[in-house]
Amino acid sequence: MDPREGSPKQLQFCPVRSPDGEHCSMPIPYATGKHCKEHHEEYCALYRAYKDASAVVKDLELRQISRQDLRSLRCAADVEDAMDRTEQFLKAIRTEIEGRELHEARFIENVDDGHAAYLEGLRKKEKMRAALLVTLKARLHEIKTGTVPYMTTTGASKERANIRRPFRTIQESFSYSEQQHRREEFIRQREQNGLSTWRTVLAIAPFSAYYGASIALDLLRPYIEAAPVWKSDCFYRCNKP
Repeated sequence: MDPREGSPKQLQFCPVRSPDGEHCSMPIPYATGKHCKEHHEEYCALYRAYKDASAVVKDLELRQISRQDLRSLRCAADVEDAMDRTEQFLKAIRTEIEGRELHEARFIENVDDGHAAYLEGLRKKEKMRAALLVTLKARLHEIKTGTVPYMTTTGASKERANIRRPFRTIQESFSYSEQQHRREEFIRQREQNGLSTWRTVLAIAPFSAYYGASIALDLLRPYIEAAPVWKSDCFYRCNKP
């Protein structure tokens, strides 16, 4: 007997359950083993599969767009690139989640808290990215239908960057033009009114000066007649016929 094999008293059977719930009836070949040869190979294959998927997830996660940067995507090419990276990430993380769940269901009877928390974190990331993918699709529709401001992105093709201006922007430009026109018309009327006012002032200025001088003379006449200089001899001599 192989020394690595257990004695008949130490012989144990593989604890793996089949999909219908029955335990495996194959003995464990080694005393230090946990599964039969067939299930040991399956264990290793599932383990490598979700570990490989986990490596892909970690690599793609570094190249994912955040929700805060969503409005910076003004070109259809940029949105489609973000959608492609998001879809790749979702495919990888779903592969990892399914692999871990299958591995635990098949081979792990009591899952520790650390593995459970890690798997729950993966599910949350998957839901968040799935929601972001829906938002990206809506963003792409907005750009292609012209419901976002026009902007040409560097590196985008002319076909993708040639987004028609939205009707709302045209309407805002029209409203601005109307306001500008009204403002110019108001300034023109003020200038015309101001010119008419100055013309009226210049026209009545001589009459205003004459009547103003007459009124001032009438008011000052008593003081002029009462002044001593008008009664002096010099005054009479100078004005003597």
